[in-house]
Amino acid sequence: MSDEILSLIGSFIIGLLFFTMAYKLIMTNIKQSQNDAVLHDFQNLYDEINYVCGQTGNYGLGLNYEIPSSVKLVYATEDPEDFETASDFVDTIFYSKGNNLCIVFKDETKPRCRKLDCDVIMPYMGSLDFQDDFQLLVNKILGKKLVKKYNIYIQNYADKVIVSKDRYVDFSQMNFDLNFNDYVILVIQLNGEIDNIEQKMNDIGFYWKEKTPLKSCDANVKVVKLPNLCLVPNQDGICNGDATTYYETIYKIMECASESNYFGIYDRIVGFVRGDKVCEINVDGTVYSVNGYSFGYGMPVVVASEVNYAEISIHELGHTYGLCDEGYGSGPDTRCESGYSMSGGSSCDAGDVCCPNKPEENSIYCTSDICERGCSYSFNFAPSSYKHLEENFKKYCD
Repeated sequence: MSDEILSLIGSFIIGLLFFTMAYKLIMTNIKQSQNDAVLHDFQNLYDEINYVCGQTGNYGLGLNYEIPSSVKLVYATEDPEDFETASDFVDTIFYSKGNNLCIVFKDETKPRCRKLDCDVIMPYMGSLDFQDDFQLLVNKILGKKLVKKYNIYIQNYADKVIVSKDRYVDFSQMNFDLNFNDYVILVIQLNGEIDNIEQKMNDIGFYWKEKTPLKSCDANVKVVKLPNLCLVPNQDGICNGDATTYYETIYKIMECASESNYFGIYDRIVGFVRGDKVCEINVDGTVYSVNGYSFGYGMPVVVASEVNYAEISIHELGHTYGLCDEGYGSGPDTRCESGYSMSGGSSCDAGDVCCPNKPEENSIYCTSDICERGCSYSFNFAPSSYKHLEENFKKYCD
């Protein structure tokens, strides 16, 4: 009897193994079939954008595009290897930019990209987790197809394709005096008009060209002004460590740019606040002021006060390319090629992100040598910072 029971158990286990293998094979085939359908739709989007690339004048077309819950992100980029933070911008006011169209599946770790015939500016489109994605959550509750539906408009303007979401924009009425091979800085006045704004704009354009590797490029630096004021939160919250002020400010600036139809037609934004400082804070009887700040690498926005505006703006713009403060806000780190990693604030300790630059003399990133590293200040990008910018500016210089 025991032999029969063992034989029965063995048969059951073997049957279970075969069933499991068959189930996995079936699910793999289903998944592959679903991915093939998604990639087919992605190819159609790619073909439509490439078709508009080849048109002249203010040519455009409308398109309904569906993204299933298995897709994290569809976006444009200049660097297919740089995708780590892109999914954070799905369905936000941020726009992606580049000559590669990419798709990222949720169960894959790298994007699948195709090179376009021209640059494209487009929203970050994709699906979030159900609890964070209202459209998908409603579809799931109602038992409908788990897809996100986008109404997009693909237009050619000055040999660049611009994709807008949910609305058509007549770019022929915008009168941009821009060459899309130029480096474009958009200036936005925050909460009030800035004195001598035209002069400040000219100075920022001049110094960004003169102090960076753009000096050796044919590309011009163009500085354009948003015509309307942008109302952001009171900046005292920045010095008080209020994260809400920080994030609401950047989102409001990006919203102002988007609502004015600038979309991603710029490389960086400088937001100006009136007065000689952004905010100030009293620490043990000593008053410190913040004259400008950035939102970190990958965020194309900086805020600057009117005092010493040129050096502050150039300093903060460099931060948007990942450059670290050298006299503080970073620490020695043998894991990094530069020997330092970013920690932020006034810390002298290492952090989680490697710095591309290191403490040097005559550096715009040594505004104060709090950590006694032997660096010194000058209105220049020191060698390691300059080398890093050269890598980032290749697209303007090639």
